[in-house]
Amino acid sequence: MASNIDIQPGTEVAFTPTSQSITIQQQQLELKMTALFFGIFHSGSMLLIVVFVSLANAASFIGRKVQHLKK
Repeated sequence: MASNIDIQPGTEVAFTPTSQSITIQQQQLELKMTALFFGIFHSGSMLLIVVFVSLANAASFIGRKVQHLKK
């Protein structure tokens, strides 16, 4: 498969990537995009949970203060 090629200075050499390496690069890119999507989705959902829990705690606190003031 490998052969000795004599290349002189100034000679333009172009390497064409094989379809297999292109496919591997596409698969790696898809994996990275999937991981990025799930990372963003997970952190976003965790942030929403924190916001809703904080709102619930604030509403509960305000409700208790109102009940306390009514007495």
